[in-house]
Amino acid sequence: MEEEKKKKALAEKVAEILKANKNALYIGRVPPEYKRKFIQWAKEQFCDDYGMLLVHLMDVVGLADKRYEELNEKLDAVINWIQNIEDKIMRIEKDKPESVKKTVSGKILKD
Repeated sequence: MEEEKKKKALAEKVAEILKANKNALYIGRVPPEYKRKFIQWAKEQFCDDYGMLLVHLMDVVGLADKRYEELNEKLDAVINWIQNIEDKIMRIEKDKPESVKKTVSGKILKD
């Protein structure tokens, strides 16, 4: 009976903590060096505000994703441009008459 009371009291305490910190975020399994750098960066650039540092990092990642998409689109355009040039070269070479080499006397030379 007393064990159940302890469990219930502990559950209530945890519920109170979670309610008080409803916007809190806990992240586990972070390598120590990255955690140290994150905390240091938050302290130096964001007045110890981990949330704002996280928002900043998400914005940077979002911008990087957008830049990545733009670069992919440009790369696709360049690839298409090159393929068009290659197609034109192939058509020109296909339509180009075979050159015949002749001597001054009119004899045809073989390659």
